[in-house]
Amino acid sequence: MEKITALKELHIEILRDLYNAEVLTVSELLYFKKQVHQSELKELVHNYLYDSRAHITTLEEVLNSLNASLLEEHCRTMKSIILESKKLVERCSEGHIRDLAIITSLQRMNTCKISAYKALVKLTVRPSNGQNLQRLQYILKHETQMEEALDNIATENINLKQPAS
Repeated sequence: MEKITALKELHIEILRDLYNAEVLTVSELLYFKKQVHQSELKELVHNYLYDSRAHITTLEEVLNSLNASLLEEHCRTMKSIILESKKLVERCSEGHIRDLAIITSLQRMNTCKISAYKALVKLTVRPSNGQNLQRLQYILKHETQMEEALDNIATENINLKQPAS
């Protein structure tokens, strides 16, 4: 691996990592969509899938504007979260418990992406990057809204009063 010696190189590396995190998110959302029990959560997963696909396109545009190629390896952090999430969801046999495991998994994935988008926004704050900054702020806003929606559905719409075993 080459050493990163300039801010632009760091910026591009984080963009590439996020691009791959979004690609991995899409594949995981397709899996979760099939596993979801509750209709409201299914709709939320569907919306998250739609947004993530749009984020991929936006990140491609940002990378193209920087004359940067896409990273060929996967985001190891997201890949690890996804592997752990799948194991957790597969162990849940009851619908409402599985839904809670899916919500927890999506929250972990989302938190990972939010922290990276926040870092990217900070790195992008320069007049020459105005359009890219707006694009990244838009994605960050969507990810933050998704985080709030996941919190709401976990606390308001899923029966949390099941007896602990």
